[in-house]
Amino acid sequence: MIKDKVFLFNVDGTLTPPLKSMTTDFMYFFLSWCADKKFYLVGGNDSTEIRKQVPHSICSRAIGVFSSIGNVLEESKEDIIKSKIIYFGDKVFKNENDYEAYLNLIKNKDGVCQKVTGPEDTIKILLKEYS
Repeated sequence: MIKDKVFLFNVDGTLTPPLKSMTTDFMYFFLSWCADKKFYLVGGNDSTEIRKQVPHSICSRAIGVFSSIGNVLEESKEDIIKSKIIYFGDKVFKNENDYEAYLNLIKNKDGVCQKVTGPEDTIKILLKEYS
């Protein structure tokens, strides 16, 4: 059941092109998709930099923001400990950029990793698996 899941989205290469702002088309898709879902944003930078890439309309719907490679929870509206976590990232395998964040966020939890190749791939997986 989708309502029992919490989604964690790495920003660079998953929700946005690397180091760029989210596209308008993706923003509209994601706003529609996330209307009844719980999600966090995850990034290697601090939350100020994450907010430069992700529009306020999406940041304000996030439960929280994990920054500094997932090591810092900048803010959170609720606890995720008891939830099924689904982590989306583009570099989630050992020795890749997002691997440390992935381990920090789902270690010792009932988690799933969805490796994506970019925002378009994220859309495909969300529509196929989690709509």
